[in-house]
Amino acid sequence: MTTPPRPIALPRNPEPPPPHPFPVIATVAPVLASAAIWAFTQSPFAMVFALLGPVVAVASLGDSRRQTRRQNARERNRFHRELDAARRAIAEAQERERDALTRASPSAARVLADQARDPERWRGGLGDTLPVTLGTGRVASCLVVEPGPPSAEPDSAASALEELRATAAFLDRAPVVVDARLGIGLCGSPSLAAAAANAIIVQLANALPPSGSRFSATPDGQWSWLAALPQWEAARQGAGRAGSGDPLRLEIRSAGESPPPGLVVVAVAERESELPRECRVVLRLDGASAARLVRHPDLDRLGSLVPEFVSTEQARDFAALLRSVAEGAAEHLRLPESVPFSALTHARIPGRGSLACAIGVGAGGRMVVDLVADGPHAVIGGTTGSGKSELLVSWVLGMAAACSPEQLNVLLVDFKGGSSFAALRDLPHCVGLVTDLDEAAASRAMLSLRAELRHRERVLSEHTARSLLDLGAEVELPRLVIVVDEFQALTASFPELHELFADLAARGRSLGVHLILCTQRPAGAVRDAVLANCTLRMSLRVNNRADSVAVIGSPAAAELPRSPAGRALLAREDGECAAIQLAIADGQSVASVAGRWSGSPWSPRRPWLDPLPAVVDPGALSPLPQRGVAFALMDLPELQRQSVAFYDPDADGSLLVVGGHRSGKTGVLAAIAKAVEPGRVDWAPASVDGAWDAVTAALEEVRSGTGGGLLLVDDLDVLLGRFPQDYEQAFLDSLAALLREGRRVGLHLVLSASRVASPLQSIASLCGSRLVLRMPDRQEHLVAGGSAAGFDPALRPGAGHWGGHRVQVAFVEPPERAPAEPVPPLDLEGWPGLAVVANAPQAVQERLRGIGTVTLVDPGAFPAGLDVAARDSAATDSARPRILLGDPDAWLANWGLVGRLRASVPVAFHGCSVADFRAISHLRTLPPPVTESADALWLLLPDGAVRRTRLI
Repeated sequence: MTTPPRPIALPRNPEPPPPHPFPVIATVAPVLASAAIWAFTQSPFAMVFALLGPVVAVASLGDSRRQTRRQNARERNRFHRELDAARRAIAEAQERERDALTRASPSAARVLADQARDPERWRGGLGDTLPVTLGTGRVASCLVVEPGPPSAEPDSAASALEELRATAAFLDRAPVVVDARLGIGLCGSPSLAAAAANAIIVQLANALPPSGSRFSATPDGQWSWLAALPQWEAARQGAGRAGSGDPLRLEIRSAGESPPPGLVVVAVAERESELPRECRVVLRLDGASAARLVRHPDLDRLGSLVPEFVSTEQARDFAALLRSVAEGAAEHLRLPESVPFSALTHARIPGRGSLACAIGVGAGGRMVVDLVADGPHAVIGGTTGSGKSELLVSWVLGMAAACSPEQLNVLLVDFKGGSSFAALRDLPHCVGLVTDLDEAAASRAMLSLRAELRHRERVLSEHTARSLLDLGAEVELPRLVIVVDEFQALTASFPELHELFADLAARGRSLGVHLILCTQRPAGAVRDAVLANCTLRMSLRVNNRADSVAVIGSPAAAELPRSPAGRALLAREDGECAAIQLAIADGQSVASVAGRWSGSPWSPRRPWLDPLPAVVDPGALSPLPQRGVAFALMDLPELQRQSVAFYDPDADGSLLVVGGHRSGKTGVLAAIAKAVEPGRVDWAPASVDGAWDAVTAALEEVRSGTGGGLLLVDDLDVLLGRFPQDYEQAFLDSLAALLREGRRVGLHLVLSASRVASPLQSIASLCGSRLVLRMPDRQEHLVAGGSAAGFDPALRPGAGHWGGHRVQVAFVEPPERAPAEPVPPLDLEGWPGLAVVANAPQAVQERLRGIGTVTLVDPGAFPAGLDVAARDSAATDSARPRILLGDPDAWLANWGLVGRLRASVPVAFHGCSVADFRAISHLRTLPPPVTESADALWLLLPDGAVRRTRLI
C-alpha cells in the first residue's frame, strides 16, 4: 500500500500593516498648553510651543508611512520565500509520485532494458488489475495542497497562489496508465499503431504467466512475432477469425477457460469506428510524438500524451527471451514436489577420493554432488523458508551414508540456535556443534580451526605428501567438512573470521578441509576471497536478482516458486544451472545412517578439546622444575591443547588478581599458597592493624636485606577502604615501596581486589602480572586490564584470563585466617611513672588508678617542679607508679612538661587524633593505627619508638 503524500501548506498571504490614524490629541495638546501658559504669563513666547503640535503630527505621519513601507517589504519577502519553498516541496513530491508510478507500472522501454530476469515478471493475473503504460503525459496528481486563507491582497499574490495550486493539481511527464482489462484500441497510421500496440503487448506478456494466460490474434498472419511468445495459442477454428480487411485484434484469455471470462482485447485500426466495442480505451495517434485518448471511462483525468513504441525486431527478441525463460521454468514443472531422503540410494565409497552423494532429484533422476570433484567448497543461498536447513541436513546425511567416520568428519556451525542440526549430533561423523547460544564456545572452536590446519600440514609434511590423496591408507586423517548455517550471522558476531575462512578456502583442497556456507543474503556476506574457491554453487529461492547472480551467476533463482519448498538451482564449475528438488530427511533417516556405522571402533579426532572443567583438582596440576607455581589449567584452543598455568614470581613479578563478587579471588590466593613451599608464604591479616604491621614488618626486613617468599594480601580495595584517612596513603606508599624494593631480596606480593579503582592504579602498575576473573560489566573488565573479546559475565568462580588465555584455577578451600596478634596490655613494670594524654580523661581515670596514683594535669595550677619519677610513698605494700593524666589542651598549656617527662617515662595517648599526637610529641612519625579496639593506646617510649598497647 502506497503511503499518501503529506499535504503541502500554501504560503500565508502578505498581511497589511495596521492603519495609523492622524494624531489629533498629540496635535491639540501642545496648542492648549501654550494658550494656558500665555494666559498666565502674558508672554508672546509661550505661543511658540503651540507650533509643536503640528510638527509632532507631521513627524508621526512620516514615521508611520516609513514603518508601513518596511512592514510591506518584509511581508512580501516572507511571502516569496514561502512561495519558493512550496514550489520546491511540490516539485519534490511530484518527482516521488512520478517515480512511484513508474515503479508500479514499468513501461515497455524499462521491460526491454532489463535483460536480466525481472522478479516481478509473470506475477499478474486476468482477475487482477492489469496496469499498462501507454506513454508519458499530463495526469491528475494525488498531491494534496492545504487551502490558504482568503486573499485580500493585490492580484499578484492571488495569481501566484492560484498558479501554485494549478501546478500541484497535475503531474507532467508522468506515465499514463490504464487498466488493460477495459480493452485497448489504437487508431491512426498503421505502422505507428502497430508499434504502439507492440509496446502494450510486451507489457502484458511480461505480466501474465504462460501457465495462466493464452494469447491469440486475428488475422493470425499480421502479428507474426506473437507466435514466439510462450503464451501464444493459434486462433481457434471459427472463433474470433475475420477477413483480411478487419482490424488487427489480440485476445488474451485465461488458460483452459472458454471466453468470455478473463478476456482482454488489444486492437489496431486506421479509424476509431473500425475498432471493436470491447475497446473501452481508445488512443488516437496523431504522429510519432503526439497522441490523445479519445475514449476512456474517466477521460477528464487523462488527455494528450507522448506514445511509446516498440519495433517488431525488438518485440521478436523479447518474445524469444520469454520463451527461453519459460522453457527453463518448465523444467521445474517436471520435478516432483517432494523427495524423501529414504528414496535415494547411497552406495558406500572406499578411500578418501570422493564425497559423492545424492541430495535430491533433477530432470534426469538422482542428483549427485561431490565436494571433492565439484568443490572443494560450496555456497548456498536462499531466503527464509526456502529449505536451506533441510538441504544441509540431507547433504550431511548423504555424505555420512556413503563415507565411514574414518573417511569423513563433519563440524556443524548453526547460528540460528542449534535446532537445525540437533538431530545430526548422534552421527559418529559429527565432531562438534557450534551455536550462537554460547559465544565463548563458538569463539574457542573457531580459533581451533587454525590449529587444525597446522596439524594437517604437519601430517602431510611428515609423510612427504602434497595433498590428502597422497597419504597412505594407514594414516588416520579423514576429510573435515565444515557446514555453516547463517554464515552472515557468524561473521557479524566474529568479524575476524573472514580472514580465517579465506584461509580455509584457499588451502582446504590439499588439506582435506571443505566448506559448505549457507546464508540468506550471499551478496556481500561471502567475500570474494572465499567465493573464488567455492566452485559448487546452489541457490534456493531468493528475494532479488542480485543475490541469485552472486551465487549461481544468473538471476533465475529469483524466479523460483514459493511452493514447493526445496526447489533449487545447482551450478557447477562449468557454469550450467540444473533444477533440483532437494530431499527431505526425517528422524528415521538420521537413525538409519547412524546405525549403519554403529559397529565402527574408530573414534573421530575432534578439532578442539572439551572446555575447561568447572573444578580443577590441585593434584592434577603436575609441577615442573624451574617453572614456578602450578596454580591453574590453561586453555590453548589455537594449539588444540590444554596445559598447566605456572606463576613464576621471579619471572612474572608480583601478581594482581582482579575479580567481582564471588569470582574466586580468595581461592586464587589459596591455590598459590598451597603450591608454594611451606614457610615461603604469609597471609596479611584482614584487620587494619594487622595488615599495617605485616606490611611494615616486611618492608623493614626488605630494607635490612632479609626476607623473601610471598606476601598475600586479600581484598586490598576493601581493606584500604577501612583505613583512617591519615593512614590510607601511607599504607599505599608502604605497599608501593615493598613492590619496588622487595624483588631485590626475593619478596613478591600477590594482591587481590574487586576493581582497580583510582587509589589502586599506582599499585596495579607496579605488579608484573595480572589475573582477571569475572567482572560485573565490560567497562570494569577493560579497566582491570582484560581484553574486550575476553569479557564473559557468565564465568565460573576461579575462571579468568592469564597471559591472554583462559584459565581455571585449582580449587583450594581458603584456609582459616589466624587471628591478629592481640594488643599487649599496658605494663609499667620498670617505669617510675606514666604521662597519659586522653581525649576524655574522666573515662579512663578510674581504670588507671588500678595501676598507679593518678594526678590530673591542671592547665593553670599544675606544679611545674613535680617529680613524676618519684614513687608514691603513700602505698603500704609497694611503691606505685605516678600517672599524670590530662586532655590535649591541658598538656599543650604545660607545653614544656611533656618534654621533661619523655626523658624518663613513657607517654600514652588514648582516643587522640594523629594531629594531637604530633602536636604534643613534636614528632612527625605516623603512629600505628589503633582502629580495632576502644581501649587501644599509643605508647611513646623515651627512645622515640611508638608501639600499640591497651588499657587493662
